Amino acid sequence: MSEVKLKPCPFCGGEALVTSASGAFGNWYLITCASCKNATHVHPTLGDAARAWNRRVYDERD
Repeated sequence: MSEVKLKPCPFCGGEALVTSASGAFGNWYLITCASCKNATHVHPTLGDAARAWNRRVYDERD
């Protein structure tokens, strides 16, 4: 699995953890906070999950 940089939890500042699995419908990934258990939805790629986790409404657009 490639390295991705994850921001701290937007709610409590906790550590972000990657969960991944594969099954009959392919691979999936989600990011969860180790402290408050906030999580993204399930995504088909690690990059998609990381982008969803790292998105902040106050960030400037790239």
